[in-house]
Amino acid sequence: MATIIKRFNAHANGEAGIGVIEIMVYTALMVIVMVVVSSVFNTLFKVHSSVAGGVSATQSNQLIANSVETGVRNASAVQLQTVNSTDQMVIARSVGSGDTAAWQCYAWYFDAGNHQVRFTASPTAVAPPTSTQLATWQLLGSKVYPQAGSGIFSLSGSRLSLRIKTLVGASVSSVPMQTTVSVAAASWVSAPCF
Repeated sequence: MATIIKRFNAHANGEAGIGVIEIMVYTALMVIVMVVVSSVFNTLFKVHSSVAGGVSATQSNQLIANSVETGVRNASAVQLQTVNSTDQMVIARSVGSGDTAAWQCYAWYFDAGNHQVRFTASPTAVAPPTSTQLATWQLLGSKVYPQAGSGIFSLSGSRLSLRIKTLVGASVSSVPMQTTVSVAAASWVSAPCF
């Protein structure tokens, strides 16, 4: 850069100026620097997008797991249903959080076609919803797939297992998560939920 300034000063004093070849060399060097800088920024953007997608998928998994764990752990009964041969619905009679203990019917629905997990709570029994009704349920996570097989839930006695993987962005990579929770109640009371 100092050479360019000296040449401009020399040209202003009537001395020889900058040649075309020198200008082309400086321009080529600037283009190379710009290409390197832009490729670094492009790589940083891709890494940021990948990390942000992974964080989002992890948060979605944690939200689903926390909801299921809290509801089932505080339940007096739990039931797993297969709906439309591919979807799954878990219903639990659970005590809600708050100042007074009130029993609620909690339901989690795995929509295999839309790859979503949704949740609802009701003081009365929860029936398998229509697609219109399901759209009103709280969305806990999307891009959710089973880790293996066709379902994300499995029930063995009073132990409910959840095994999911959530896709990261539009890529084929995923964040897996699995948990198992047991009904803590001493007696099995399912009414009025199922």
